[in-house]
Amino acid sequence: MGIEDIRREAGASPSSVYHLFEDKEAIMLALLVEVFDALFEHCARRVCATEAAEQAVKTLVDSHIEWISTHAAEGRFMYQATSLDGAGLGASARRTLVESKARGLAPIVDHLAPMMARRELPPWPVALFDVVVLGPAHEALRRWLSGASELDPTMLRELLPTVAWQSVRDVWVRSTTA
Repeated sequence: MGIEDIRREAGASPSSVYHLFEDKEAIMLALLVEVFDALFEHCARRVCATEAAEQAVKTLVDSHIEWISTHAAEGRFMYQATSLDGAGLGASARRTLVESKARGLAPIVDHLAPMMARRELPPWPVALFDVVVLGPAHEALRRWLSGASELDPTMLRELLPTVAWQSVRDVWVRSTTA
């Protein structure tokens, strides 16, 4: 799909698209930033209202599933675009996306930092925390968005927050007592 196809699909005038975006990469970057901003804002609002580590982890997973399940088109785009090699983005655009995601995640990271400092949560890098805590949710949501109807988001919201907390707790407890 080229920029002209995107313009036609969006119902935008040629001048408006070419005035705002240099190329397809710029459109994809803008859309990804917008989707991640909305997702992270939703998750941060809920996570930052928690006080305990267990509730923070469970709320992070639940809020992620909640947002994706109510914004399926955006979630599908996000997962499809980021599953491609570098989202089809050049090095500069990838850096911009990484920086934007870091800004969006900052309220959550800042909220969890004291819990890590008190050793209520493991002091893992953000990427590792994401893999352990949200990995199963990411995979389940990708499959649900691809048509796996047996992975109903309601069921995922009931199960996966507890699975995430148990994973963190079990690994953290084992590593601190070994």
